[in-house]
This record gives sequence, C-alpha cells and structure tokens, in this order.
Amino acid sequence: MKTAGLNLQQRVSNMGLFNWLSKMFGGGHAETPDEIADRIERAGDRFRNAGDRDGEQAASVAAGEARRATSVAAATQIEQDFYRSRGLRPDGRPLRPLVGQVNDRGYVRYGSSVRSGGSTGWRYNNPGYLRCNDRSTSYGAIGCDGTYAIFPDEQVGMSAFQQHLRTEYPNTPIEEALRQQLPATEADAAASGLRTAGVDVSKPAGQMTPTEIEQITKECSGVSGSNSGEVFDRGAESPEWVESLWSPTSEAGSDSDSGPSVTSDNS
Repeated sequence: MKTAGLNLQQRVSNMGLFNWLSKMFGGGHAETPDEIADRIERAGDRFRNAGDRDGEQAASVAAGEARRATSVAAATQIEQDFYRSRGLRPDGRPLRPLVGQVNDRGYVRYGSSVRSGGSTGWRYNNPGYLRCNDRSTSYGAIGCDGTYAIFPDEQVGMSAFQQHLRTEYPNTPIEEALRQQLPATEADAAASGLRTAGVDVSKPAGQMTPTEIEQITKECSGVSGSNSGEVFDRGAESPEWVESLWSPTSEAGSDSDSGPSVTSDNS
C-alpha cells in the first residue's frame, strides 16, 4: 500500500510538471474571445492613463468586437488589427523606429508618425543625446541609429535624461555635463537659458533638486525643439515617400527584434 501511495504521489507530481511545461511551451489553457477582449480593454486603460482618448475609444470598440467574435482566431485578428491601427506591433509592443534620409533630411518613422528634418534630439525624442547602450534601453529607448538612442516620445526621452544626469554626473557641474552630452551649440544655449532662469549651472547634478533636474531637461528639450522639422501623421495626407514607409514590407522589418534599428535611404 505504501508503494502504491508513493506511485500515485509520483504520478500526480509528474502530471503537475507536465501541466507546467505545457503552459510554458504553449500547450496550456486556450484563450477565449472574452479574455482577448479583456486584454484589449487593459490596453485601453494604458491609453487613457497616457492621455490618449482616441486610443482609449478605439480600444473600447475593438474590445466589444472581440467579445462578439465567433472564434478565438477572429478575436485575435481584431486585437492585432487594433494594435496595428495604433502604430504598434501585433502583440502590442511599439514598432522599432525606421531611420533614414530623404533629400539630405534625416527622418524617423515611429508607429503612427514620421519626424523629418530638425535636430537629432528633436527627431529622436532625445533632448539629452543619450548614446546607444543597455542603460538607454533600460530608460525606455526603442531604437538606435548606431550612435544615439531613439525614444518613443518626448516625455520618455526627458525622463531618461533626468535619470542619466543623476546616475552619470553626480559630481560634475551641470554646465560641463551638458557639454559632454549635447552638441556644442545646444549645450551653450541650454546653459545660457538656465542661467537666465536662475539655475546655478556650476552645481553638480547630485546637488540639484528634482525640480531643478526637471528644469534642466525641459530647457534642453526646448533648445533641441527650437530646431524642429515636420511631423507626418499616419493616415493624413503626406508626400509619397512618407506613404511608402507605411508599406507592409517596411512594417514587417520593424516587427523584427534583430539589430538596433532598421535603416532606409530613399534619397
């Protein structure tokens, strides 16, 4: 009896391991349309928290359609179409930015817009000109041109710069830190603007208050943004070369996780 009990316990243990492995490798619980709809609604919550009312409304509509879907495959297609309509990958992650040049003007194609011309800091949502590395990725960078990191929006780029200043320049005067990070003309302009605003740029970042650090990054963002280019939104009337960036071939390249970025030259 004792041996039989041990065998039963072993079989139960093995079954638990089998179930765990099945879930790990895709053989576990199958999703239902309602669960897919719930996931779309959670995405809508994220859009709402980001202040994107259009995205929130689109998620509500897609969730309703997924909930009424007659099959899991149909609900999954609705979810993927929703994400693509918001400039995201089919699994909800941001598309990798596409970087290139047209007529000697650099551009970046994000998920739902293209930024063309202007300063590199403005084009990349990177007012601090953070370089490509693992730290920038941990701060929220979604791509790289081989030198500078690319952030999904201005707020993420500014937050990354704030963290970078505190981490990399705790004992360096802010004016010197800006010279090391920014192009010379932008560093000088930012330092001048900060002095005018009453910020002591001789203080190291480690002695700056959170409010002062935020003020520094806003000044740098303003300087890079003063040399802005053009923004083309997806779905709006745009030049032919911009329309070509929304082709399935271009988007398929941005779905890939290989390499730091996808480059293109349409000059």
